[in-house]
Amino acid sequence: MNFDARIDAVLRRMASDGIDLLIACSDGLQMPDRPDPVVHLSGYRSLGESFVLLHRDGTAKLIVSPAADAERAVAWRGPHACIATDDLVGALTRELADRKTIAGCIAVVGIDVLPHLLAEQLLAIPEGAAVRSFDDALYGTNGRKTAAEIDRK
Repeated sequence: MNFDARIDAVLRRMASDGIDLLIACSDGLQMPDRPDPVVHLSGYRSLGESFVLLHRDGTAKLIVSPAADAERAVAWRGPHACIATDDLVGALTRELADRKTIAGCIAVVGIDVLPHLLAEQLLAIPEGAAVRSFDDALYGTNGRKTAAEIDRK
């Protein structure tokens, strides 16, 4: 499976589950025994906490912290637009407001690794939206590494 096929599989699962937005979360710690959903959906290994926003229409945005990671994030040239910030919740709030996604069904993956306060703030953002876990579905859909990920070591 290549990276595009991975995203397509996730998008199909989102559509079948009625999910309008998937928010993947990372704490920035690269642990060999624990998958990182942000890396899984973007290929980017952030220095701090980060999110990937994957919309049902296939558009995506990577939000990384700290803001000092901006130069590396811009040079990365991944498949998604990218924002580097020291205010993850503020950037996420602005992105959701711009897309008016808040009223739809939102799924979250990897929230359990975030610091408690950041997780609370994330869950408080989508007022009136249904928020549910997508962890099992994400890795059940396509848990294997791509050939490029294996080559990268």
